[in-house]
Amino acid sequence: MKKRSIRLKKSAAMVYKKLFIAFVVLVIFFAFFIPFTGANRSTMTKTVPYVVHDGDTVWALAEAICPDNMRLPQVVFEICQINGLQKGGLIYTGQTIELPVY
Repeated sequence: MKKRSIRLKKSAAMVYKKLFIAFVVLVIFFAFFIPFTGANRSTMTKTVPYVVHDGDTVWALAEAICPDNMRLPQVVFEICQINGLQKGGLIYTGQTIELPVY
């Protein structure tokens, strides 16, 4: 009985060891390989220059160009990301920004 118990403990230890190794391999895979598999959406998006007029806001511009299959906050995020705008997306009259083309 004692030998069987020892064998079961060794067997369980091997299973845990294999699971741990599999976990480590997956973590390494996701940490190092996944970020390099696709291009950033903002680098894939074609843009056109736009000169900001008095009263323009990022939200209003996003609403004007937002396609039906996309949510408005995503378009605002992309405009801010493309132009390096901080949170809030402040733009100024006369400033030239890039707007994504959908």
